[in-house]
This record gives sequence, C-alpha cells and structure tokens, in this order.
Amino acid sequence: MLRSGWIFGVGKRSVFLLTNGLGGYCSLTVMGNAARNDQALLMGALKAPTVREHLISNVWETLEVDGEETELFS
Repeated sequence: MLRSGWIFGVGKRSVFLLTNGLGGYCSLTVMGNAARNDQALLMGALKAPTVREHLISNVWETLEVDGEETELFS
C-alpha cells in the first residue's frame, strides 16, 4: 500500500520536458508545478541556445458549462 506522502514526493521530483526544436520548451513536475528556476509552461528562446525568456509560469482559468464552473490551473 502506498502512502499519499510518498506519491506526493515522487510527483515533485518527476519532471517532463517538451521542446519545440527551436530552443523553446515547457518543463514542469508531473504534478504541474515549477519547482526549479528553469521550469516554466513556456520558456522562449530569443537567441538560441543561450538567451531564453521565462514567458509563462502558470495559468488559472475558470470554465463555465451549463452554469457549472470548473477551475483549470497549472
């Protein structure tokens, strides 16, 4: 049986990386947070490979369908 604290700890350490082939990327933990300085929803490469800008760190939106609201966030 797994304890929720163990799952939380693994989720904070496990990271994904999605690149666009031009030097920009998205990198977050699998739980959806940016735990390190180089993680972001959108890291743009202005002059690849050395000049990068942290453009989007998180998104928080509310989706309303038939009067029912659902919060979407990263």
